[in-house]
Amino acid sequence: DVPFKLLKNADTAMYRSKRKGRNTYQMFTPEMGDKLMQRVEIDKKLRHALNNGDFYLKYQALLDTRTKQVVGAEALLRWQDEDFGEIPPEVFIPLAEESGLIVDIGDWVLNTALTDVKGWRSDEAYRDYYIAINLSSRQFRGKDIVKKISGFLEQHELPGSSLELEITERLLMKDVPHVAGILDQFKQMDVRLSIDDFGTGYSSLSYLRRFPFDVLKIDKAFISDIGGERNDTALCDAIISMAHSLKLDIIGEGVETREQFEFLEQRGVETLQGFYISKPMVNEEFLAFIKNPDWLTAAD
Repeated sequence: DVPFKLLKNADTAMYRSKRKGRNTYQMFTPEMGDKLMQRVEIDKKLRHALNNGDFYLKYQALLDTRTKQVVGAEALLRWQDEDFGEIPPEVFIPLAEESGLIVDIGDWVLNTALTDVKGWRSDEAYRDYYIAINLSSRQFRGKDIVKKISGFLEQHELPGSSLELEITERLLMKDVPHVAGILDQFKQMDVRLSIDDFGTGYSSLSYLRRFPFDVLKIDKAFISDIGGERNDTALCDAIISMAHSLKLDIIGEGVETREQFEFLEQRGVETLQGFYISKPMVNEEFLAFIKNPDWLTAAD
């Protein structure tokens, strides 16, 4: 048993080292073994969570800085497990990606979110609301993704403009002509396209020019230090200036303070998202929130 256990522990350490990047090493610790066992258990549960109804969505409001009105929301996937409780997305999303389950989970997210959007838009006051949904690499490269999303929109009798698809920078780097072709088809459907977490990956001006994006989403890592780290403030200014020169709208995410809100508003950032505006909420809470005209005062 001892040789077997040593090999198993070495394998666990090697796996952890690979996740940290190239040219690294990692010593095995008992905590590492516990985390691996937990990961295996979560991976097993993931396969049944969708059928068990353990997933649910929260919505975080998107605010138009010009009108001070909420114009839509981002759909955020959550998982409540009976044993582990609330499992963070950063834990289960990579597992779902690795196993391929993200495709079925992604279909559930699209169907559920569009059902809720149709409910919002049935009220005349919210008829132009849209939902922003992150599209994973597996989903994007899956079979007939354009046909699938077109089918969901048709099923819910919604226009393409009711949906914004968030694409990560990393996804753009592989097979550029194929990616551009798919994005062009979404544009023909009037679906809004957003490049997510801009500034944390590999994008350059040449990539932004090659793809038909409507929106650039500034990563919250840059926004969190507004007013503090001078380099990040300067970088934020540069990203905003570049996006506007390319005729892109901008979403600033992770806005948590009045200072951040005013900094971005003064620089013409069209849409803001974050706890200063609203926390993520289940659908019933979101509906109550948008019907409260004093929401911004309450946020103070």
